[in-house]
Amino acid sequence: MATFSTFGPDVAASTGRTSSKPNANPIPETVTEEGSSKRNVIRKGKQLDVVSRNKKKLASVDDGSLEPSSTYDIGDPLYERADDENCILVSGDSVDGCEERHYDSTTGHVVLGPLLTLGEFKRRVDSALLEYFESTDCSELLKIIHELGCSEYHYHIVRRSVSLACDRTGRECELVSQFLSAAYSQILPSAEMAKGFERVFEYIEDLEIDAPGASNIVASFLARALVDEILPPSFLTDERIESLGGEVVQAAKRMLSRDHQFSRLERIWGPGDGRPVEELKVEIDALLEEYLVSYDLEEAERCVRALRAAHFHHELVKRAVVTSMDKSAEQQAKVADLVQHLHASQVLSSEHIQQGLSKVKAKLSDLTLDAPCAPAVLDFFIKALTEAKLIPKDFTPTANGAAE
Repeated sequence: MATFSTFGPDVAASTGRTSSKPNANPIPETVTEEGSSKRNVIRKGKQLDVVSRNKKKLASVDDGSLEPSSTYDIGDPLYERADDENCILVSGDSVDGCEERHYDSTTGHVVLGPLLTLGEFKRRVDSALLEYFESTDCSELLKIIHELGCSEYHYHIVRRSVSLACDRTGRECELVSQFLSAAYSQILPSAEMAKGFERVFEYIEDLEIDAPGASNIVASFLARALVDEILPPSFLTDERIESLGGEVVQAAKRMLSRDHQFSRLERIWGPGDGRPVEELKVEIDALLEEYLVSYDLEEAERCVRALRAAHFHHELVKRAVVTSMDKSAEQQAKVADLVQHLHASQVLSSEHIQQGLSKVKAKLSDLTLDAPCAPAVLDFFIKALTEAKLIPKDFTPTANGAAE
């Protein structure tokens, strides 16, 4: 930064000028001494330029090496656009055409694209996963990830969770499988889930170094994902996936081709921390059939609570709708009453209901083959639950299992 110097008596004498007003700060004449490196020296005025919100001025000594002081307006490279009100910041990691918008409470601006950098997102997800291993609260983990405001990065969650589980026990592996099942259609639709496993395949060699035997563990995760219906069977027959996954994909195929593979894969991690998915499905079907005989709402609620599987409640909604497709209109209405009762008793959330209906929509083409009335039954439940204000009026299930 340039400094200001005060002219001594000798300099004043050499210029031949004196000041009659000692408190004045007149601009001195330019020093014209031959060979002098000091030219156009301007004394400092009484006040410095005021720096405004959007206009910045330079207050400096002009020795010929600096540009004249100026105002920075819109269009100037030095203009601080972030100072404007109601502006939208574009994340450096956002992609062209991205419509995802988030509110950054730190800066008070709307951000187009992810709120965090990819590195920071990974660190926070790892921290949340480690906390999940301690608490086993899947809903809280999903809430934390959603609040990060980085849906563009969600497919990385698959690799982060699988990688953390590879060097831990069967308990953590079971928790990760349950988490991926719960994340499906909420933050990780099928396409994002598939993309996440592709990322795991790309880093399988590094995983083997950190956790010997990781290839077999990843193959087990992959096979379990197909049994839990969060990946389609066609995923393993895709030529690109077979090439990328190599031995991991082949190992998963061998697991799925064994006798009683579903019961084996549901318990592939041992007892784990929760009930196997296939067992949950069987118990859900049993309690639904019992309810359709007795219409006992309290008993049905008790059975659902006894499952202790809040992360799987969306499957309860799905199977309730599917079970009623070959039933009478009266029984369908009773099933709708059950869903409303479970919501009123805070067993089911609106998100569970929306996810369950979306999963029915994703399977609708196959369901129609066995029950031609399937589309009409789904429409009945959407209308009934909308009128009961359990789901938004603008709710629309999509074919990929995610709600819009």
